[in-house]
Amino acid sequence: MKRTYVTVISTDNYLPGVLALERNIREVCSYPLIVMLPQGLNEKTYMELSHRNIPFIFADDIEAPKEMLHATEEHSWFGHWAKTFFKLRIFDLTEYEKIVFVDCDMILLESIDGLFELPHMSATIGGKSYPGNEHFSELNSGILTIVPEEGLSGKIAAFIPEVAKNKSVFGDQDVMQAYFKDWAQNPELIMSEWYNVFFSHYHYYSKKKPVKGVHFIGRKKPWMMNKFDVLREYVRCLIKGNAKGITILRKYRKLLKEVSAL
Repeated sequence: MKRTYVTVISTDNYLPGVLALERNIREVCSYPLIVMLPQGLNEKTYMELSHRNIPFIFADDIEAPKEMLHATEEHSWFGHWAKTFFKLRIFDLTEYEKIVFVDCDMILLESIDGLFELPHMSATIGGKSYPGNEHFSELNSGILTIVPEEGLSGKIAAFIPEVAKNKSVFGDQDVMQAYFKDWAQNPELIMSEWYNVFFSHYHYYSKKKPVKGVHFIGRKKPWMMNKFDVLREYVRCLIKGNAKGITILRKYRKLLKEVSAL
C-alpha cells in the first residue's frame, strides 16, 4: 500500500514550518512527507525544497469568493484564511492509497504512523476536552487520515458558496465541515485529541497522558515571532500555568533554527 504524509504551502511565508515538519517527520515517523503547493510562489521556495530533496507536487489553486477577499481586506487579521482553500486539493492525491495530512504549523512529539490504519476522514475535535469546550462537535482539519478520490476536492469546494452565505470569513475547515455534515455522527472517525493539541491547551492535556502532536494555531506562527513575541508567549504560558508549553515552544524554535542553518 502506497502511503505518505502530506502538508501544503499556500504562501511563501509558511516554508520554514514545512522545513521543520519534514525534519520532524523524518525523525519520529516511518513514512515520508510530500509537499503540495500551487504555481506562482516565489522561485526561492521551490529551489529550497529541491535543494533539500523534499518531494513536492503542484496543484491548481482554489480561489476564495470575491466577497471574502473584500472582507479580509477590511479585516487583515483574517487575510491568511483566503489562501487555505488550496488545502482541499489533498483529497485528489489518488497516486496514494492513503495519506495522513499534517498542518505545517505542528510539531509531532512521537510517531503518528498508526493514523494510517484509521478510516477515511478520521480527524480530531480540536480542543473538545478543554474546560468550556464541551459543546465542540466538528472536525478540525489540522490532522486528517484520507483515502484520496479523483475529483473529491472539487465536490468539497462546491460548498464554498454555501458556507459564504453564513460567514464572510472562513477557511478550508468550515468547507469540510459543510461537506461532511454527518461527520460527528460517526464515532469511528473521531481521532484522539492528543494527536492535535492546541499549544495554548498543552498544559491541560499533558497532565492526563502524553501528547502526540502540538498545533500552533493562530495567525502568527513561531517562525514569524521576534524575540519580544517569544517572551510574551513565555509570560502567557506562566500566567496560564502552562510552563511545559515553554519547553515545547523552545523545542520547536530549536528545530526551526536547525533547519534554517542547513
